[in-house]
Amino acid sequence: MSWINRLGRLGIVAVLAGGATFAAVQLARPDARGTVPSGNSAAQGPARPTVSTPLLYGPAEKTTMGTAVCTLGVSVPVPDTAGVQPADAGAVWQMVLRDDRWMAITFPSQDLYITYHRPSLLPADPTKAFQGDADALQSARVVELNGTRPTLEIDENSDFTRANYGSVMFLVDGTEVRVMGHAKAATLEAIGQSLLNQWPSTSDAVGSKCAAEGPTGSSGPKSSKP
Repeated sequence: MSWINRLGRLGIVAVLAGGATFAAVQLARPDARGTVPSGNSAAQGPARPTVSTPLLYGPAEKTTMGTAVCTLGVSVPVPDTAGVQPADAGAVWQMVLRDDRWMAITFPSQDLYITYHRPSLLPADPTKAFQGDADALQSARVVELNGTRPTLEIDENSDFTRANYGSVMFLVDGTEVRVMGHAKAATLEAIGQSLLNQWPSTSDAVGSKCAAEGPTGSSGPKSSKP
């Protein structure tokens, strides 16, 4: 069991809580949240991931969408909303640490990025885990996307730096998804909803397809569906 994975979910809460735990978890979390304003000496600490470097702590590398999807092991959707379109996607990143695999898609014009992480250590129903995190923070809450999907939501500009990214985080078919951006909660929820609406079936694992064919370009591996 990866120590990074064990700290993954709680990294969000620790970042907002500040103090000694902040540094430890920031160094452990490749996709932790927020930015530290350069002019605020009181808020200085370890650098945080941003849209320019969404997977900061580890051997992350820029790659193609197809290669990142093959590394992650499942097909993942890209948001299609009024404010964020597939054409807005910028750099794609991937990272592997032992058994943990990350993929990140950036949307520079919107100052937003999405991370996908497998395997998740969250329980199949993460409601209680998310509620425990939300109870520790005034700026966090548990909401439901699709009316049933438990989601941890944290407001932008609500941590001790007053400059953190807002976030929504949910679990789908064993993949942890985090939508991170300087945007209102309703905007981030809409993006998360778009991802869920497009999420492929659990049968769309791509491991064998990637091994046989390799990456298939910007759109990732082709679906076996007609």
